[in-house]
Amino acid sequence: KGDQALTTLCNFMRVTFWYMELCAATAEGDIGRVFEVIKLLRFSFWGAGSTNYGNELLELACNFLYEYSEDLITAILNNYLANPSGRRGHWLELDLLQEHFNFWIKRLFNSKSHDFDSKHLSEAVGLNIAGISKLRETFPGLFGLKQNGQRHKDASTVHDINRLGIHYRKNHILEYEAGRDQPYQVGNEFGAGHSKLLNGQLEIFLKRTVGGGSAAEDDNDTAPLLQGQVPEFPANPVSVCDGVMDVGEFVTGE
Repeated sequence: KGDQALTTLCNFMRVTFWYMELCAATAEGDIGRVFEVIKLLRFSFWGAGSTNYGNELLELACNFLYEYSEDLITAILNNYLANPSGRRGHWLELDLLQEHFNFWIKRLFNSKSHDFDSKHLSEAVGLNIAGISKLRETFPGLFGLKQNGQRHKDASTVHDINRLGIHYRKNHILEYEAGRDQPYQVGNEFGAGHSKLLNGQLEIFLKRTVGGGSAAEDDNDTAPLLQGQVPEFPANPVSVCDGVMDVGEFVTGE
């Protein structure tokens, strides 16, 4: 007889630790650790039903194992992360940075605000969008105008954490109790994904991609990356300095 409550907690904590490791490794610019977590997520996406992401990660694995040259692999790994601020522990994904640059290009230079042709936009504006977006933020201050803040401090979670701790202690959640049930569950998506791949999905993927087909089956589980206002440079959920993880910038916006 198992303990469903403890199993649910272990599954949730496992995924949480993977997420924290991915964030910390990204913040430190350690692409090796990032890819170690990606290896695990390759199965988790399949188990969670996010088959597009699962297919893409399978395709990525095949490329690294069988198609990319050593020089290309080195180039990709060396350019996966970027640190535009130059601050220790403030690395972020290069494609995420590019998405934010795209946002500012569309925000500052749309069809209603300029008559530039595509050549000027790509050669002059696109290559300098980081500085131009910064100028947009600092320019009002040159005329003594106060800029409205774009960040808001989140409510404190101390009381919630304390209440959760009391609940865990009172109900012995962290102790094994045979036969204990629970109305809600956090499933083992890693195990489910591993089983799906072993039971035919991997073979289907190989047949489709070897024949020249796309890695992704459809685009139902993709979503826009950017919504609404964004900061000048996107912040990783955590920053790391001298091995110490800090979530202050992510939680409070300070």
